[in-house]
Amino acid sequence: MVVCLHVPLEPITGDNSLVECCKDVMGASADGKSRGTIGPNGCTPNNITSEFMKLLMDDDSPVALVLAGHIHFYHKDKLNDKIVQIISGGAYQGNALQISLVEKE
Repeated sequence: MVVCLHVPLEPITGDNSLVECCKDVMGASADGKSRGTIGPNGCTPNNITSEFMKLLMDDDSPVALVLAGHIHFYHKDKLNDKIVQIISGGAYQGNALQISLVEKE
């Protein structure tokens, strides 16, 4: 399953490279958090978003890929052990992604 979001999620793998890149490009908030991500080091999710993130990253989740934008630069990471997140650069900057999906047997 593929999930498309506007704002990228912070990986729970301990990889903070997305958060740090966002701070470098977009600046940090007054409390030092990322302005470009949702998670403990960025925008604090509300109860509904927290529940969504919990379901999305659960071991039984059917999600294999998250596509996001918002930050206007390319980044690829793993949200957990099985979910890849790909963030596209801004289309207005001439960026585009071609993603081919192959059904697992």
